[in-house]
Amino acid sequence: MTTPKILVADDDRTLRRGILFHLTAAHYEVCEAATAEEALELTTNRRFDLVITDLKIPDVPHGMEIVRKVKQMQPSTAVMVMTSSSTVQLAVQAMRAGADDFIAKDATVAEIKLKVDKMLQHRQLRLKHRRLIEENDLLKRQLHKTNDFKSLVAESLTFQETLKHVATVAEEGTCPILLQGEGGTGKERVARAIHHNSPRKNHPFVSVKVAPGSDELMEIKLFGQTDSGNETEHHPSKIEMAGGGTLFLYDVADASATVQARLLKLLKEQTLAASKRNGKPVSDIRIIAATTRNLKDKVTEGSFNKSLLKHLKMAAIDLPPLRERREDIPILAKSLMDQACKKHRKVVRLRADVLEYLKRYDWPGNIRELKSNMEQLVLQSTNSVLTVRALPRHIRSHSDLRNITIQNGLAHLAEAKNELLRTFEKTFISDALSDHQWNVSRTARAIGISREGLHRMIKRYGLCRARPAK
Repeated sequence: MTTPKILVADDDRTLRRGILFHLTAAHYEVCEAATAEEALELTTNRRFDLVITDLKIPDVPHGMEIVRKVKQMQPSTAVMVMTSSSTVQLAVQAMRAGADDFIAKDATVAEIKLKVDKMLQHRQLRLKHRRLIEENDLLKRQLHKTNDFKSLVAESLTFQETLKHVATVAEEGTCPILLQGEGGTGKERVARAIHHNSPRKNHPFVSVKVAPGSDELMEIKLFGQTDSGNETEHHPSKIEMAGGGTLFLYDVADASATVQARLLKLLKEQTLAASKRNGKPVSDIRIIAATTRNLKDKVTEGSFNKSLLKHLKMAAIDLPPLRERREDIPILAKSLMDQACKKHRKVVRLRADVLEYLKRYDWPGNIRELKSNMEQLVLQSTNSVLTVRALPRHIRSHSDLRNITIQNGLAHLAEAKNELLRTFEKTFISDALSDHQWNVSRTARAIGISREGLHRMIKRYGLCRARPAK
């Protein structure tokens, strides 16, 4: 913690030096000024935590100008004015001009020190409170920006149409929503965007992972203990915690029959209350459920409640996988890489050809898989620019093979097979050589061919060792 800095401005040298001596002994850093000009010059060039000034200092009438100037230049600096009994009215004027407190000139050293201690403590609390407010405002702005629909990448027409539907149901604010899609398509991110762009945005967003098994524990977690036997111990349920806001359930397909029945009862109560003019639901929450599975099939199997699905599908939204919105992949990749760079304090960028490879890959794990790969690339990178060679082999191979099949159109199966084999062989040999620092003998032993055979392949595919950048 830094030593508080104090300025004492008074033309009475004896009083000024007495205050300076005792405050310095109390481990404060103290400066002095005999005139208003000196005081204003010091406050212009240095920052003080507290300024103690006489109201009858020379150069300016009543020292009021010091109060005004200090507060103008350093609003967070505390100001205490010293006054005699005949200038109490002036002290009141000084308080109106911005002074924080005043003290009589005939006060004892102990009284002055006590007043200084309290003022500095109060200043610290005031600054801390202001910082908390500023941080809170910043977090709110960041949260709104993070959960704004504009933050969801939608270059593809497929996802743009999806977001239009999402925005419409978000504004409605009451009906349950079912988000459907493969794992990693961003269901919780979309759920948060719905919540933060709905009338419920100022209330909690509570996320619950519905785990299979432990039916009783999940029921208690969601709905609370019906008979705890101890009235003094009450642990709020997730539904209580989400009061007025949104309850996000993932993956609802894993809910037990009992949990499904209670969710259905809750939704029916809300529907009934909404149909009445003054109806008020037992639990004022919006339910957003998510699943990676086909709930119609689960109904057919008898493992999911048909009526519950009917209520949830009042607003059903299908989130497309990345392979159906390839236009979004380059932008998502850049954004996720920027996040990884910030997290790991690195500067790495993707080349255009790398983005093309990422765009061609099908990403079975969707955004989650893309995010994981971007973080791994950043962690493993030794250069500021990532090349295709840095990509995992399965991504490179898939992209190469996909390109070949598109170019050939599989018009001739035998020709396509041969081309695929050549591409695979070239990539495999190139990677093996790189892994062994282009030591031909070690590479040949590692992949199980002769040294002469490897030389022939190198020549056939025109492979050469990349020169290190100068």
